[in-house]
Amino acid sequence: MRIWISLFGIGIVLINYNRVRGQPCQGAVCVPNASCVDNECRCDPGFTGEGRFLCEPTATRCVCAAYGDPHTIQYDTMNRATTQLLPCNYVYSIYATAGGCLITAVVETMERPGEPYKSFVSRTAITVLLGGVSQTVYLSGAGVQSNASNIIVTDTSVPGTVSIDIPQCLTKANFKPFGATAISAPKVGSGFLPNLCGNCDGMRNDIPPIFAAQPTRQERDIAFSLRNLANQQAATPEGSICTNLKASVALPNCASDAQLARATSVQNGCGAIFPNEVFLQCATTASLPSTAVYGAYRNCLNLYCSGNTAGACVIVAQLYAGLSCTPPPGYTCP
Repeated sequence: MRIWISLFGIGIVLINYNRVRGQPCQGAVCVPNASCVDNECRCDPGFTGEGRFLCEPTATRCVCAAYGDPHTIQYDTMNRATTQLLPCNYVYSIYATAGGCLITAVVETMERPGEPYKSFVSRTAITVLLGGVSQTVYLSGAGVQSNASNIIVTDTSVPGTVSIDIPQCLTKANFKPFGATAISAPKVGSGFLPNLCGNCDGMRNDIPPIFAAQPTRQERDIAFSLRNLANQQAATPEGSICTNLKASVALPNCASDAQLARATSVQNGCGAIFPNEVFLQCATTASLPSTAVYGAYRNCLNLYCSGNTAGACVIVAQLYAGLSCTPPPGYTCP
């Protein structure tokens, strides 16, 4: 509450400091139709999406958000963490519109050419297939580039954000220089078509940013899953399993993976080895003893760290079959 005094008397102005539009919010600026609530940009009531990137009317639109690229976390001798991006492409949205457009949104990470050290640059590619003609629009730190011929692409960028609108295909896209992307697609009928948009089904307009984006295809890949170990989801396993996991991590394919080594260290007591992607989703829906889950994970890790990724994927498939559960959407194995 703010009190002010003027020549005409005393007035009281009520200001809600928790809901501010278009103002800095925890290092970000909320987009139109979003507000800063509890230090997070959230879409306003009646809008869906991610408040830092794109908010669209809930009744007619859905919004997919992607945050950066798959990566591994490296630790140096001083236990300082650094992030190393890997060259990769992943598809996070494929959908068709009523006007006959087939849209594929891909986030690409490439190594910068001609530099004496490894560095990477990301961009988003929006490919439109219409009337048998494939056209691609690229959104990157350099702006908007397009080879479009029979669609109209409007550059709606503002400082700090690269944005496009393709009204013919009922599509909007937004790119932030640090690699975050949001794409707006039409909502079909009274519900969502399967895979219409990568993270639209059941998405709330107040969802925190860290949970807004569903895992990408590469994040479902076993190699990334084994690196992306979750401390908060772990329960300390039996000592023998922990010993076996340490032995697996010492094998050639994993010996240089500092995060795996740290997860199975004495300090953590192997309490960080339960993966948060490959096994957890199915294991938590079945009455399976933790020893069985850890045992399957140990075998999988042992094969993967020995360089036998295909064999590790067989273990994953067997585990899912035993639980009468199917892999998550987008999960792929070599």
